[in-house]
Amino acid sequence: PGAGGELQLTDAIQSLLAEEQILAYRYRGQRFDCGSKFGYLQATVEFALRHPEVRADFEAYLHDRLGLS
Repeated sequence: PGAGGELQLTDAIQSLLAEEQILAYRYRGQRFDCGSKFGYLQATVEFALRHPEVRADFEAYLHDRLGLS
């Protein structure tokens, strides 16, 4: 276990390696640390700004909330 007794992803991968093959995939794009509150918020905002069903309303909300014209 890692800090605070939490199981970290790297710990879990290391344990799994003892039992089976691990494969990885390198991707292009942006990643977010959703294990932190700020990273989760960043991911949520980015998702909303890219989603065709909510983008316009969300942008309008942000403009209004931030006092932008």
